[in-house]
Amino acid sequence: MAVEEAVAFMQTRANLPEPTARAEGARYASWPTRAASYLTGCQETLAMPSRHFARIGRSDVDALRPSHDRLGESAGLPLALAERVLSGR
Repeated sequence: MAVEEAVAFMQTRANLPEPTARAEGARYASWPTRAASYLTGCQETLAMPSRHFARIGRSDVDALRPSHDRLGESAGLPLALAERVLSGR
């Protein structure tokens, strides 16, 4: 999609004002993989506690808090290393 098409799309679908839509269009055109990288990181981060508790056989929702705290403490680490922190390896 061309930048002008993206601007129009964001104005109509995301209800962004024209200057914001234009800035977002320019940003995505300059760094086309950035949004996909954020989404991938988000999905992986959300899946980590589930994988961890599946491994140790726990499904208690209250038990997720310590895992989320450990993930938060590992901020800035690559996801593979953050998962190792979560699993205690």
